[in-house]
Amino acid sequence: MLANQLRRWGGWAALANGIIGLLAILFTILFFAFEAPQAVKDVAQGITGFYPFGFVSDLLPILASLLAWVVIIVLYQLERKGAPQLSAVAALLGLAGNLGMAVGGI
Repeated sequence: MLANQLRRWGGWAALANGIIGLLAILFTILFFAFEAPQAVKDVAQGITGFYPFGFVSDLLPILASLLAWVVIIVLYQLERKGAPQLSAVAALLGLAGNLGMAVGGI
């Protein structure tokens, strides 16, 4: 029963991660299409502004990275019986990589 629940959570987290990733790409395109020219002008004049598409395109990859943590932990829980050392190393590397992505996205 627990394994099925873990698979369900991991599946939903992976699906949400993919959707958020696609939305991040969409908002990045929207930023460069509509807000980037004005942002470049503002920076050249020393003006700071708020650009909603840019903000969302910066925020979504951080959320996707945090959702990936759920997937990593679920995979570790499901695979640790078969390969305890290798699954622990893989989980630690995955968490470290995702932490780097989340911090790098700030």
